[in-house]
Amino acid sequence: MSGYGIEDVPTIQMESDASSALDGSDSVQESLMAEAVIQVTEHDEVIGPISKLDSHFQVGKYHRAFSVLLFDSSGRLLLQKRASHKITFPSVWANSCCSHPLYSEEEMELKDALGVKRAAIRKLEQELGIHPSQVPIEKFRLCNKDKVPSTPG
Repeated sequence: MSGYGIEDVPTIQMESDASSALDGSDSVQESLMAEAVIQVTEHDEVIGPISKLDSHFQVGKYHRAFSVLLFDSSGRLLLQKRASHKITFPSVWANSCCSHPLYSEEEMELKDALGVKRAAIRKLEQELGIHPSQVPIEKFRLCNKDKVPSTPG
């Protein structure tokens, strides 16, 4: 588990041309969009940190992200409807949890996809209140890797 609280995640300055997407947002959403995520090339080579806001609202930016599909013991998939106040994809039905590994040594670790698994555990606790002990890291399976550049809007 990464051990980050919402107040102490790595952040980075957001580009001013994307900041209009924050108009009318609350301070929690604004702070989440300042999180430093991992900007990569089309071939998944690390470029450096980029704000979550810029990774979504600047055309052609690649960044690491993940989707968690969480199944119960009966094989049922947990879906969630994103909150209407979210800056990205408000009110959309989505997977169990999705987010980004942060630009930190712990969440950038590639061996056995440990970095992204740690990020998923962090976000499952933050978004769904699932304690890390309920989602052991060895239970996560990397199913697919896609490359999709950002397309604002």
